[in-house]
Amino acid sequence: MRWGLGAVLLGLAAPLAGQEPRGLEAGVAGLVTTGRQGFTGGGATLAARPGGGARIQVLLAAGDLSGRAVGRGELVAHLLLTPAGRGGIGLYGLAGVAGTTGRRARGDLVLGLGVETRPHGNWGVAVEAGVGGGARFLVGVRRRWLRPPAAR
Repeated sequence: MRWGLGAVLLGLAAPLAGQEPRGLEAGVAGLVTTGRQGFTGGGATLAARPGGGARIQVLLAAGDLSGRAVGRGELVAHLLLTPAGRGGIGLYGLAGVAGTTGRRARGDLVLGLGVETRPHGNWGVAVEAGVGGGARFLVGVRRRWLRPPAAR
């Protein structure tokens, strides 16, 4: 009886960090920040999913900042609440840093929330809102190359 109850409890346990999908993601994104020096532009993203619901993403974008052509880079960590979800919508929090090039170069802290479709699927669409150089809004598409937990 004890062994049966233990097996049931183990089956109900949430996945451990070592059971989460790992791999790479790449995509494109449009980004808008508001404020005195609002940025509008788009660029490419590259991200690593080391497991445990984490994603580390780099964004390199070109765009317009107060009428001047500039570049913007971001290094942001995501904490995915449902990293193994194959369908539906996934919610995640994000935090990191951003920097803008040009005559008025500046750095900003980034903080926000995001939602994405199919967190463990091959493709997904993401929408983020938060702060980082004023209010920050991002819309993007991601292609994922993730290994299932058993493939390690």
